[in-house]
Amino acid sequence: LIDGASIMTLGTSQRMHLIIGGKHSGKNMLYISVLEDDNWTVRLLDQVRELRKCLVWHTKDHEAGHIMVFCPSLYHSMLCRTFCNPDVFRRPSISGPQALAFAPQLVPLLLLEKYKWAFAFDSKLARLPWGYILPKPKKGWKAGRPIVSFCAHPAKEFLAALAQIVTFLTVKACPHCKHYNDAIQIWKDLHRIIDALTKNDSPDVILSTLRIHNQDLAGFFISVDVDRFVVALQFLLCRVYSVASFVSLAHALQGVFCTVRCRATVQQCRLFRGHWHQSLPQQHTFEMSDLIPAIRCSFSFGIFMKGQHLFAQRQGSPMGSPLSPALCHAVVFDSEHRVFHAALFSSPRPAGERIFITRYVDNRL
Repeated sequence: LIDGASIMTLGTSQRMHLIIGGKHSGKNMLYISVLEDDNWTVRLLDQVRELRKCLVWHTKDHEAGHIMVFCPSLYHSMLCRTFCNPDVFRRPSISGPQALAFAPQLVPLLLLEKYKWAFAFDSKLARLPWGYILPKPKKGWKAGRPIVSFCAHPAKEFLAALAQIVTFLTVKACPHCKHYNDAIQIWKDLHRIIDALTKNDSPDVILSTLRIHNQDLAGFFISVDVDRFVVALQFLLCRVYSVASFVSLAHALQGVFCTVRCRATVQQCRLFRGHWHQSLPQQHTFEMSDLIPAIRCSFSFGIFMKGQHLFAQRQGSPMGSPLSPALCHAVVFDSEHRVFHAALFSSPRPAGERIFITRYVDNRL
């Protein structure tokens, strides 16, 4: 596009500025930032798009208030490097409409008949998941973060219901573990333990003795195989329902039901007597003996569209699935409960030693 650093005002709006090139944005890329008091709107984006329709406009990774403008050739190369990775994705030999028509056959007939409320394969609005990328500057704009959207998937309610059940089992079976997705709560916990350590000694002395270990569970969704997910869930079920072995687990789950809540698939806000009201969640029952077959079935939904091309995820829990975060949490919680609780909290430690373990999504501290 243009090399060199220059700042110019776009259109008649004084709220946005365009930086072309420069050391912060790099070549072949324009960087747009919004001033602190304003946010991007649809009208504002349309005005900007009119300037250069041939470019690719995209939000910045981790910063939704920033818009990136990419050269089409550069963006296409990032798409190819991301989705054409043979270690992660493969190209099925069928088309997108054929894959959507074949999707009901991926679900066992027993589950289709028993949980009709959870599937919408006959809906005209049903479509395959679609993928896109969030370009990553730390990779030199050579690849992006793959994102897959399941918002119109015909089994979305089924996957969301399974996620509720897996989350319930995880919290119930691993009381010492908790969901670590609240960044604000993590900062509060860190401040609390540092305040407790610095009550008697100066902060400089205490902080100099701390040892910090950071683990990044990179590519966790695509690195765990199906059997590991299933084994982790079987351990959780055995703990929750006090079953001694996997062999007697199926018999112990007979006649055990779990209640799940899901939103109605109709319009979320309905007009009643001149006022908008949000539709109430619907309650459904799920038999726990069907959980493991349902979880195995969910791994077959790793097919998605990118443009006119069909891709399939080779391994792991499907990216974008409502169930995937809960499954990954279950695997990590199971290992954290067994390893950290047994090795750290049950073993003797030097007097005064404190251990703090936390995790945010796939980063453990």
